[in-house]
This record gives sequence, C-alpha cells and structure tokens, in this order.
Amino acid sequence: MVVSGKDEVMTIIRDITERKVLEEQSYALVMETARANVLGQFVQNASHELRTPLSTINTALYLMTKTDNVEKRQNYADRASEHIRQLSRLLDMVLSMTKLDSMMALDNQTIDLNDWVRRVVNSAQDQVSQKEIAIIFTPESELPKIIGDAVWLQEAFGNLLDNAIRFTPAGGTITVRTYSQDSYAVVEFKDSGVGIPDDALPHIFERFWRQDEAHSTPGFGLGLSIALKIVEMHDGRIEVDSEVGEGSTFKILLPFPPVLA
Repeated sequence: MVVSGKDEVMTIIRDITERKVLEEQSYALVMETARANVLGQFVQNASHELRTPLSTINTALYLMTKTDNVEKRQNYADRASEHIRQLSRLLDMVLSMTKLDSMMALDNQTIDLNDWVRRVVNSAQDQVSQKEIAIIFTPESELPKIIGDAVWLQEAFGNLLDNAIRFTPAGGTITVRTYSQDSYAVVEFKDSGVGIPDDALPHIFERFWRQDEAHSTPGFGLGLSIALKIVEMHDGRIEVDSEVGEGSTFKILLPFPPVLA
C-alpha cells in the first residue's frame, strides 16, 4: 500500500502462486537429488561389504570340492557358515537403516529401561564368555520410566554393547549401568578396549565408516549410525569419551517425560 495522492492510497496485489510453485518444485528437486546421492553411496558401500563374505564363501565351497580330507572340508564349511551369518547380520542392519530412514512412526509406550538393558546384557553372555570378557550391569534401582519404542531402543543398546565387545580384548571388562542425569535417563557402556583416536571420533557415526580403508576391523560400520538414529528419534543424544589404550565410554541420554502440573 502506497500513497498515490491527497487522501488516496493505492493497493498493489501481486499473485505469486506460480513463483511459490516453482520454489516448491526446486526444493523438491534438490531433496530428491540429495536422496539419490545418499542412496547411491549407501548401495555402493553395502555392495562392498557384501562382496567380501560372498567371495570367501565361494572360495570355501570351491576348496571343499578339491579335497577329500574330512577335517579340511569341515573347516571350509565352518568358514562359509560364519560368513553366511555375517551376511545375514549385515542384511538385518541394512533393513533397519532403511526403515529408520523412511521416517516410520515409533511404537511409543512407557518402558522400564533397566528391564530392556538387562535383556541386552543377558543376550550377550555367550558372546562375552567366548572372548573371556567380564560384563557388569549396574542399574539404578529407582530410575524413572521413560516414553519410547522398546524394540528400537533395545536394538540401539545392543549395537553399542556389540561395539564394546568387538573392540575389547580377552581379559577385558565392560561395565553397563543406568542412572539419572538432570532431566535424562542415561545408559552407559564403558569398556577397557583399544580406544578411539581423536582424529577418528568425528567419523564413528558415519555409515559404513571404518578406521582402516581396507575394512579389516570387525563389524560393518553401521551399528553406531543405527544407534544414533534411533536415539535421535527419541529426542536423545549419544556422548562419547575415549582414550587410546584405555577404552571408550558411550552414553545414551534419553529425556524423561515432562511432569504434568
């Protein structure tokens, strides 16, 4: 509205519908391009992780046909079976990541964190026994309940515990505990493992990231990124403190529900 004369005001109305439509289309194109780039990188990384165990399985099966030695055939069969289990685990993790990326709704309910963390610790007993690792669970007895998706949170806890187990040598110790910190419930995983170099810390939650380019370190580089995605969907965060040769501490912080007046 502008003054156009004595006791006169001129109103200018401009239809910007077409401009808004073009802006929305441009934004949609940018987002679609970004999604395509992310998907392309994801497929490329996943295919690399799939090729290695498939190649090992193929070699083991070939060698089984070339020997009549029963012990050697069993060794090749065991090697193939182990890599098949790794492939199954990788596909499960890729499926989890895909579901999380689809912005699926959480099945939120009131949950007792101690109960679900205890389930994760108990399920890992065979794994830590094989590696001769001690695992200690110390729950806060009066920890308030939170609101969340128990199944997804259990997967996040499991991935962090699995990460601690894989990087803790035989004879080491993993301590899992829960406690309150300000307005958050904390689930802490502390190990006596190899630790994480300072230059690696900014990358540990990147998908398929490994500390070595040859990807000879254990795991697929997906567990931590899945855990972070799940925690962030619960409006929480993950804190990491690590020292090379001394071990690492991962803390999941999940908000308590607001107190109604």
